[in-house]
Amino acid sequence: MPARLTRKIMELKDFNISFVGLKQGKHQFLYEVDNTFFENYGFEDFNSSQLNVEATLDKKSTIMELHLEASGSINVNCDVTNEPFDLDIETEMDVIIKFGPEYNDDNEELLILPHGAYELNISQFVYEMLVLG
Repeated sequence: MPARLTRKIMELKDFNISFVGLKQGKHQFLYEVDNTFFENYGFEDFNSSQLNVEATLDKKSTIMELHLEASGSINVNCDVTNEPFDLDIETEMDVIIKFGPEYNDDNEELLILPHGAYELNISQFVYEMLVLG
């Protein structure tokens, strides 16, 4: 009997960073992103992707700074010839994280988390950075 192939969609909870137990200072998190990540958002413009994302969270006494860097390649169809080709990607993004009475992500460079929050999911930031990159 042949083995069944199962494909695991990269879950968005894989991008949770629990910051409550972290000491002040810089903390690094590494992620490998492929098309399964984009399937969570219904984004199908990439034929394939192989990207490395490095997240650096700098925890300070009253704020946190998140720096995201990504590099790798995506395979897309050419706008002119419609032939697939590999496109190298290098992009980065910075987000300041403060605490306030309620969640607010209206500003793309500032995220306000409610007091008492203990973790941060960075998947939306990663998605936006990669798609816009």
